[in-house]
Amino acid sequence: MFCLVEKNKIHHGNIKPYILYENEQYYYLPRYIKKYINDNNIIKYTDKNFIPKQTTNFKLTSNFRENQTIIFNNIIDRYNKNGFLNGILHARPGFGKTFISIALASYFQKKTLIVIDTKKIIDQ
Repeated sequence: MFCLVEKNKIHHGNIKPYILYENEQYYYLPRYIKKYINDNNIIKYTDKNFIPKQTTNFKLTSNFRENQTIIFNNIIDRYNKNGFLNGILHARPGFGKTFISIALASYFQKKTLIVIDTKKIIDQ
């Protein structure tokens, strides 16, 4: 669920870190934001499908290793079967989890959050 707030009813600076999406008329905020703003400013609560999906435009230019291709194809097959994806890609160090994640983001052309825990991976 998200809060829908009219832009002209709230000061942008107070909520800027919480804005998930905005259009000409509304800010879309996480529902927990109601703790921080006046309830009179909240127009309605809505489900996540109301927010337009944001796409990217990049193409993967590297090639998979054989074991990565199998995992990538399994993930795509699961998406095609279920219509959605979520989860954690867990594999040994050096397997190419980050590469597979980037390949999936490229395949789906969707904004993607990849969480890493070491500076070494960031430098790659």
